[in-house]
Amino acid sequence: MSKKSIDSSKGVWKPWDADEGLELAKARLNGIRADEESVKNELSKRQAELYRAKAQLTAFLGFAYMERIDGGADASDIAHRGLISINELWLLLSGTYEPGDEDWIKRVATGFMAAGHNWRVDRLRACLKELNVAAIRFDNASRRWDALHQRASDAEEDVRRVTAELATAAVGEKKARWGTSSDRGGRMSATAIPDVQGYDCKPDPLSVATETEFLESLRRYREWAGNPSYRDMAERVTDGPSYGTLANVLRHEHLPRKLKTLEAFVRGLGGGDEDVRAWATAWRRLVAPAGNDG
Repeated sequence: MSKKSIDSSKGVWKPWDADEGLELAKARLNGIRADEESVKNELSKRQAELYRAKAQLTAFLGFAYMERIDGGADASDIAHRGLISINELWLLLSGTYEPGDEDWIKRVATGFMAAGHNWRVDRLRACLKELNVAAIRFDNASRRWDALHQRASDAEEDVRRVTAELATAAVGEKKARWGTSSDRGGRMSATAIPDVQGYDCKPDPLSVATETEFLESLRRYREWAGNPSYRDMAERVTDGPSYGTLANVLRHEHLPRKLKTLEAFVRGLGGGDEDVRAWATAWRRLVAPAGNDG
């Protein structure tokens, strides 16, 4: 489904182009990033409230526990009277429980306090209520944070996708400007501008007899092709060597070590199949001269 935007000049909907889509994707991501700070601050605030409520309940219960210990009771007796296990008592007093488990906290805390002679029910209810409210607020803030994080992840993916689409389109446009055509190897190579009939200025590689002449002829061939940059040459050849490798071909005083490097060099200059065969033949003549058994 194609996205649309509104044309302010006509007040009608029109399809987005790729550049506009990228700007909108970035704007959406930036907006979400701005919201993240606010939600993050809220989450931190709610977490602090939860810690405080939990600490207040723990301190209240701990004080009651010490009163009973000082009165001669032991932990097992306190747990038994409160109808809770000794492990539940330690979890409660240590604060190592999940604040969201409201039913468990209420049952264990009420059982613990009810086992004493003066269990201050109003104070306990106030602590439990504050903890429950803090837990709910923290859970809501956590859900908002998770949802915003997912939105940010989706927005980042949109930016990457639109950027990739633009890059692909740019490569296609550049190839189109070069007037590309596919050869049998599946590569895309720019077509060199031919000479006017009767004026054959293109160097002939089959006329060379030495490596020096070969490299000089190859240099003149590049000049004949318009002296394109090595970057442009590399971009004309799909899955070919880097522009640095092509640049090194004429910097050395010896032939290219690999035939595929020479092929990429020729195709990068707009050479066709016949040109590649001619240069390959000249290269083979010099690399392995006729009659040389080595």
